[in-house]
Amino acid sequence: MGILFMAVSIVQANEPVVCTCSKDTINLIDRNGKRQGHWKITGRMVNHAAFKRSQAKGLAAPTTDYPNNVLVEEGCYQDQRKNGVWKRYYPNGHLQREVTYRNNRPFGKYSTYYENGQLKEQGTWKGHGNVGSLKQWHENGQLAKDFHFNAYGKREGPQKYYNKKGRLMMEVHAENGTTIHSQRW
Repeated sequence: MGILFMAVSIVQANEPVVCTCSKDTINLIDRNGKRQGHWKITGRMVNHAAFKRSQAKGLAAPTTDYPNNVLVEEGCYQDQRKNGVWKRYYPNGHLQREVTYRNNRPFGKYSTYYENGQLKEQGTWKGHGNVGSLKQWHENGQLAKDFHFNAYGKREGPQKYYNKKGRLMMEVHAENGTTIHSQRW
């Protein structure tokens, strides 16, 4: 019996994103031709001519060239759809992004990283936009932006902008996506 892997992200108490994958079987295609379970996508797979044709048709995300044995991304499929946490890596092996999916769409917490491994952005995605807190950092690790979004994905409250030294440069106050006033320092 294989070990079960479970990724759970809760955006709201009534909206969990759950993916249960068996890690003893990787890259499984069921009898209906659908991807199932835990998948590890390597450079060999994304460099394959069929994958390149899928990219040209807009069916697969564009990628840079990866060495054949390098891990590009990994996560769980349920009936050919991404579900749960998916991780994508730079060609150097560092984590590029970690995104929670539900029914093949981003939904829930996500993080992106610079190629040097430094955190770049962190937020929560719901529907077609961010909700709650969104933070972005400069490549040197200093906070760059601190935004807040309402349940409809509109900026709400203070929106702060910082320079590369971490000094507050501007603050904008918004209501339902509309700027009410701003102040620069």
